[in-house]
Amino acid sequence: MLGGIALLGVLALISKAIADYGFEKLFIGTVDRLREKGTSLDEIRRKIQGYPISRELKLKILDHLNGLEGPEDQATPV
Repeated sequence: MLGGIALLGVLALISKAIADYGFEKLFIGTVDRLREKGTSLDEIRRKIQGYPISRELKLKILDHLNGLEGPEDQATPV
């Protein structure tokens, strides 16, 4: 009986890891596609903040988005 409960816990952890990996790749692919279509970085950031996803996943996506910034996307100092 305890072995079954332990197995259930392990399966839950494995499924969570798979889901997190899949969702991360899905959202990063979506961000890349929006960028290819010409959507501004600020607009993409607003969309990400509105998604019903975990804070951790939002931070990963925003980190990826920050890596996509080119010279034309960065604010120029005054």
